Amino acid sequence: MKFFFSKTDNLYKIFKTIEKIPASRKVEIFIDPEHTLFENEWWGKQINETLSKKHIEATFVTKNKKNKEYYETVGLKVDFQGEQIVKKIFSIVSAFLFDIKKFHLYAYETKRYMFLLLSFLELGLVVAIVWFVASLIIPNATIKINPAEEREPIIYNFRYYPNNDTTNIEETRYLNVPYYTGSLDYEYELSISTLNIKHITSPSNGYLKVFNTKEQGYSLIAGTRFITHEGVVFKALENFYLATGSVDEPSETIVQVQADEFDEREQIIGIRGNIIKGTELLIRNLTESRETKEIRAESIDNFQGGNTESLGSITQEDIDLLS
Repeated sequence: MKFFFSKTDNLYKIFKTIEKIPASRKVEIFIDPEHTLFENEWWGKQINETLSKKHIEATFVTKNKKNKEYYETVGLKVDFQGEQIVKKIFSIVSAFLFDIKKFHLYAYETKRYMFLLLSFLELGLVVAIVWFVASLIIPNATIKINPAEEREPIIYNFRYYPNNDTTNIEETRYLNVPYYTGSLDYEYELSISTLNIKHITSPSNGYLKVFNTKEQGYSLIAGTRFITHEGVVFKALENFYLATGSVDEPSETIVQVQADEFDEREQIIGIRGNIIKGTELLIRNLTESRETKEIRAESIDNFQGGNTESLGSITQEDIDLLS
């Protein structure tokens, strides 16, 4: 038996499909390399545990080296079908030189940048051949014209003198140029961030009320990420289940969350995690929430506990940089 999962299939579908496989079966599983499963090793270990309980001999097939390392880390059997680089380059060059139709078909199917580059190389080669043939057919000549007159350099004798000095100013053999001197006092302030600054943060926490308007339940794990419109990220502290609901009567589930260390832009969250009551959040990696907003959450009360403290001292290196 073979099972295929695209990157749009959620984790719930993968777990439910594996649970429905009859016990003691031998299966092959293909998961898209860009699936969110590969972001967390805990999910892979859960899959391994489920397969072991049902005595299912599963082989995970992949061509991606990073996915291969993920499967090996979580203890899953993997069939790595990656092609050797030397053999791969040889087959590409061979198709480019002797079977251009096969090369174009392979390039269209894979849609990789390397093949796009080779296509431009092919076009450049054709242009070079056309240019070479044209240079043989079309006559051309280079004509070099040298002027009959000879040039001689002219050197002017410049003389710089203070503006208040009129000595020998009438000397015609010089080109006299007066100069002025003066001074200007000014002050300038320069500031930089200290090089050894450290940030001490504590995460905020609180409770969310999650509303589900779909006629489908969802089992979500601890670590599920909720995100505000400003990009502040919170993680669920425990596993939770969203009961089925409808648009008119959505189901409600209480979930305890804690602010992450960094937000969507890799900035420290700290005190920004103290969101107010009624702040709307969405589940980051769930299409039904992040895209269609059929599942959403609101903070029940004002979150507390988030704090950021920056500590630093001026070093000699800071002083040298300012100097």
